[in-house]
Amino acid sequence: MNTRTVKSIIQSILRRVQRALRPNPDRFLKVCRSVIHVGANDGGERDTYARYKQKVLWIEASPNMFQTLTQNLKGYPEQKAANALVTDKEGELYKFNISSNSEASSSIYDLREHKQLWPEVVFTNTVHLKSTTLPTVVRDAGMSGVAFDALILDVQGAELLVVKGAGQVLDSIRFIKAEAADFESYRGGCTAATLSKALEERGFRIHMKERFASKEGVGSYYNIIYCRNV
Repeated sequence: MNTRTVKSIIQSILRRVQRALRPNPDRFLKVCRSVIHVGANDGGERDTYARYKQKVLWIEASPNMFQTLTQNLKGYPEQKAANALVTDKEGELYKFNISSNSEASSSIYDLREHKQLWPEVVFTNTVHLKSTTLPTVVRDAGMSGVAFDALILDVQGAELLVVKGAGQVLDSIRFIKAEAADFESYRGGCTAATLSKALEERGFRIHMKERFASKEGVGSYYNIIYCRNV
């Protein structure tokens, strides 16, 4: 066995050890009853929520992706979906940009430094959608805001708008998970710093912060778990 092969095996073992020791960002779900997931896309986390026995309200803005979401949720009776663009305003007309990566980066904001990390991602289409707020979506789904204790935000720069419009729904939330960058990924969108400041004012603190993408000279993207101060 040559030196290069030995080095490759050692590196592979180290990567596996690092993955095993890495904190589980979804561990907070063990102590939660139900989840609101804003920015559902195709419902990729549905098996995770089912494993933790969560009741889930998925919210997806894109009419086209919503059809995929509803198909993917068949067989998950505790998970339901709503087609809505959630911000801090009712009835505001927004330009919603559809992205090329299976709509995962779709946003009401234009791309800015996002291009530096993922140059292959572009906007391919635009639809015009009227906004609503989180309390309205929950009410129209026939549910109560106090039933939820976890909130997932994956809305590509619009996280702060969702929080501002959350009203009393946020009062029962114990944990918030958000994907946010420490730079202006979307033009005019919120950053990890602005989101953290707004949530601190509502009684939340950072519980876990895991970097999942970065580029020197630009910045980093994080999965951030916030928990309510007790």
